[in-house]
Amino acid sequence: MAQFIPFDNKVEVFGQALLSLINALPVGRDSRAQILASQGIKALKPDLWYPQGQVLKAYEAIYKQLGNNTLFAIGKAVLDNAIFHLKLITWRKHCSLSM
Repeated sequence: MAQFIPFDNKVEVFGQALLSLINALPVGRDSRAQILASQGIKALKPDLWYPQGQVLKAYEAIYKQLGNNTLFAIGKAVLDNAIFHLKLITWRKHCSLSM
């Protein structure tokens, strides 16, 4: 079974990266938003930082309630939503610019 343990209590996750949790699949957005809210992330803001512990508890709840396939789809969606440097471009765009 997957482990959902934070590296350190001080680690945070950028809200923009968390949008993949909501936007990974068109079906079930409300249930994933409710899972986030149940972990204290009620109004996800892309420019704020959230404790990794809360985020991992949400991922664990998704794993248990919605299944491994949903968790996998969310992981794939990170590439479309996460911002990796200050120029604020996505990973896919970065890769196309680098080639």
